[in-house]
Amino acid sequence: MMKKKVKIFDIVLIVIFTVFSLVMIIPVYKVLVDSFDLKTAYGMKLFPEQFGFAGYKSIFTNPTMLRPFLISCYTTVMGTIMGLLISVLGAYVLIQWKMPGRAFIANVLLFTMIFNGGMIPTYLVMKDFHLTNNLWGVILLPAINVYNLVLMKNFFEGIPVSLMESAEIDGCSHFKI
Repeated sequence: MMKKKVKIFDIVLIVIFTVFSLVMIIPVYKVLVDSFDLKTAYGMKLFPEQFGFAGYKSIFTNPTMLRPFLISCYTTVMGTIMGLLISVLGAYVLIQWKMPGRAFIANVLLFTMIFNGGMIPTYLVMKDFHLTNNLWGVILLPAINVYNLVLMKNFFEGIPVSLMESAEIDGCSHFKI
């Protein structure tokens, strides 16, 4: 039986990732503890001093807090659905090797991912589409993300072509595939 040799690099990696994990987890833990604490205080606490659900109760009973909460939930759910829909459909189109102009479209999308128009042109486009002062502007702008489309395209390219061909032979349409 061979013993695994402990390398200094492995120890350094463990320490670095532990520190990074704590840096990311501690603020989330602080918000969670503060949300259950009835006593408002400054600083970091491991546990709430006076445990209670008053903060959560006020969100659901106070109309001035309930509406923004529901809007946040709505934009999150709809943004996720729209982002997935746009990314999946766009990526599926980009993996069709027989499609004319596929390379040109992929290059245009890559160009827009690298060179963004900026804040003012984006605002002007959103204004022309009447998406200012509108929840759909908050939902659609992040949903149309070329980076997510590229990630989904790479995922689809990992699926064997024979699997898609067999689905087509079995009578599946492009939508079912």
